[in-house]
Amino acid sequence: MSLLYWAELTKVAGRPSTRVAFVLLCLFGALGPFLMSTAGGASFNVNGQDTAPIDLCAANGVVWSLWLRGCFVAQTALLLLASQSFAGELVAQTLRDELVRPVARWKVLLAKLGALATFSFASGVGAFVVSAAVAVVLLPSTGEATWGAALAGAAAAVVCESGFAMFALTTSVLARSVAGGLAAGFVLVLGARALSVAFTVAAWVAMSIPPEMFQVPASIDALLGLAPFLPAAGWGAFEAVSHGDAVWQHWAALVAWTVTAAALGFQRFARCEIP
Repeated sequence: MSLLYWAELTKVAGRPSTRVAFVLLCLFGALGPFLMSTAGGASFNVNGQDTAPIDLCAANGVVWSLWLRGCFVAQTALLLLASQSFAGELVAQTLRDELVRPVARWKVLLAKLGALATFSFASGVGAFVVSAAVAVVLLPSTGEATWGAALAGAAAAVVCESGFAMFALTTSVLARSVAGGLAAGFVLVLGARALSVAFTVAAWVAMSIPPEMFQVPASIDALLGLAPFLPAAGWGAFEAVSHGDAVWQHWAALVAWTVTAAALGFQRFARCEIP
């Protein structure tokens, strides 16, 4: 298994797209502190009331970078690399070389997942170093956010991205083409995000209606209560950790959807014909 992992890691690291994605993700880490420095200590007016001013400090600048990285940026890179790792090799007819030896197919897919998770870890470390360096230069050193929470959030983001990588691989296995995997992945991710936003808006509307005007049915309340278990909530579980908190429902969602994607991907790969 370790030989498969190192072989896959060597292939992934040797692709120009991987190197470009790594550099861009690392440099992207500077965006959070930069945007925070331009915003200053601004506050916003919501419903006639001023919100609390932005926590202007270096640690929070890193947290902003984590949040921005989680907004499709890291997911786009993982969708591309996962599609190249499976569908790209399938189309190029090089995937067969990995199956010449008597090795279980699930081990091949697991090795690909390990390589993608390693990429996520390496790019996450690079982005954290860049964002921390820029934040220390541009932002005050003290504030409400802590470096411990920012570091925990970065570690949690790697775990969440690894779970998403399994989803990206399964999408590529089902699509069997790089373009198809990317297109299907984007559609599913956008759909998951839209569903999460719809649940959030619906919950806000339900809470805003006075009980004497309209009583929300218990079935609707129960349905809206599923929002923390949606895929997007699982992929974004790191956000609460970066603020010194953790929502167990989000982590349960990440585990559940990752296991579901893995089961589907392993089963489909075991049955598909390799040209």
